[in-house]
Amino acid sequence: MKERGAAMKLLAGIVILSIIEISLFVTVGGWLTLWPTLAIVVGTAVAGVMLLRKQGAHLLRNAPRQMTALRDPIAPLAQGMLIAVAGVLLILPGFFSDTLGLILLVPPVRHGIIWLARTRIADKTAARFHGIRNPRSATYRPDEAVIEGEFFENPEAGPEKPK
Repeated sequence: MKERGAAMKLLAGIVILSIIEISLFVTVGGWLTLWPTLAIVVGTAVAGVMLLRKQGAHLLRNAPRQMTALRDPIAPLAQGMLIAVAGVLLILPGFFSDTLGLILLVPPVRHGIIWLARTRIADKTAARFHGIRNPRSATYRPDEAVIEGEFFENPEAGPEKPK
């Protein structure tokens, strides 16, 4: 049942996106005439292809460096993936998808999306491991899951041998 609901939502999204794109084509084509409208669509597609090629090469070069430097490679990979999505949106014919692609090229927007995704993933992880239904509720306190204790080192005892 969940799969059918997801498929219906996807289909509805595609239909709505198509209606938006067609109406924008008609409107912009009425303002600019045919050839300037087509030039914009082809120009953004070419820019999208160039962006994808450049960003793909950049990602392939920098991901190993991030891992070698023992830095978190997730943020640069997420940035690269969002730029790749922007490139694909620019390649798709349409003014709405081009606008979304251009918005994704703005660094603060990408940082916000990554922050939002990290927050949601952290909330879902906390909910899964601590049995919390609504991690944002007032009853959720992450520090309640901490078990405090003490330990002492015994310098006289050597390392334990595995049994």
